[in-house]
This record gives sequence, C-alpha cells and structure tokens, in this order.
Amino acid sequence: MVAWLASQKLSGELYGCGFTGRRSEKWKVFDVHDWAFERIALRLFETSGRVRLQPSSVLDPSAIEALARQFPDVERSRFVEIGYEVLSQRIEHTDMFVERLWSVTKVGRGVREAFKVFRRRKGTEL
Repeated sequence: MVAWLASQKLSGELYGCGFTGRRSEKWKVFDVHDWAFERIALRLFETSGRVRLQPSSVLDPSAIEALARQFPDVERSRFVEIGYEVLSQRIEHTDMFVERLWSVTKVGRGVREAFKVFRRRKGTEL
C-alpha cells in the first residue's frame, strides 16, 4: 500500500503509522509473511524521503560508520549481505519459538477470555 501511494506522486508528505511488524495480543503477526522484506522496503522508502514512518525506523548512521571504520577492507555491499544473513537467521529462529509459545498458551488464553466474558455478563470486570 505504501509503495502504491508513493508511486502516485501525491502533493504533500506521505506518513505511515503503525507499520512495525510487531506482534501484540490484539494483532497477530504470522510467520507466513516476510516481515523482514516489508521492513526493508519501508526503510528504503523512508530513507529516500518518499515516506515518513511514525515512529521513525531510521538507524543513527554513526553506528554503521563506526563499524565500517573497524573493517576498511570490507566493501559496503558485503556489510549489508552479512547483516541481512545474521538478522534473517535470528528472526527465523525467534519466530519458531514465538509460534510455539502462542501454540502452548492458546488454551490458557482461551480460558481467560471465557472468564472475562462471563464476568462482564455478571457486571464485574477482571
């Protein structure tokens, strides 16, 4: 949606709010969607100035520059490749555990919600 809106060349600035790709009690983030790729695309839109994300996701460039000074013989493109590999593996591993936790706690969450409904009907809140 952000890519399409940015391609429309609308007058004014385009703001994207809530595009964090983070899971919450209310909004689930499923492992079947490549959130890492989506975040990369959104970051490219943001750093190019085509979209402003709230909250901003742009990393302080001084952190990357400091790391680059430690490895002057490594090309910038290799930095990106290595970073993407490490983060992809970390996210994939974390996603497996998160999915397992959601699965294991499903019954308990269902019971809790059932009690909430029951108490609301009786006029008391949890």
